[in-house]
Formats: sequence, C-alpha cells, structure tokens
Amino acid sequence: MIDGDQADEFLIGAPGYSGQQTKSGKVYYIPSGDLTESILDLGEVRRSFIGAAAYDEAGSQVIAIGDVDGDNLEDALISAPQANGSSSDSGRVYLISSQFR
Repeated sequence: MIDGDQADEFLIGAPGYSGQQTKSGKVYYIPSGDLTESILDLGEVRRSFIGAAAYDEAGSQVIAIGDVDGDNLEDALISAPQANGSSSDSGRVYLISSQFR
C-alpha cells in the first residue's frame, strides 16, 4: 500500500525492457484506482521506474518489504542485478517509497 489508500497496488517488473537504452529494465507502478479495466495497457501506465543504464535489467525482482522509512506506508525494493557499481555487473537495489507515487 504505497499510496496509503488501503488497497493494493501493482509493481510489474520488465527487466528486458529497452527504451532509450538496451535492456535497462522498467518497473510499472499501477495504483489500485487504475485497475478498473479487465485488460491494462502498460503503455498507458502513468508512473514507472527505468533502469539507469543499458543492461541494468531493473525490475528483475520487485519485493514488498514493509515500512522502512517510518511513514506508515509500505515500501518496495527493485533489483537491477546487472548494474555497474564499483565493479562490472555488481548490481544495484532501489528503494521505492510513498514518495514514488
């Protein structure tokens, strides 16, 4: 419940997404209020997160982790296992909080 409306949202990972960069990955955020249709076109999703660089594969895993920032709203982690940090393909994890909405 990232947005606090007491209804579940969806975070959908698409690690193979290639927008401006090959396989940067993408995570779609779909609030419960947008789930009125039986079929959802991801091209119409209003909020998303895109990996920082080519081949990051952001969204390989998306995990709800409870409230870690103390705002009484659920937070989530997004993995980008192929992201380059201090070494090649060392990976990166992003915290998604209520600020994301």
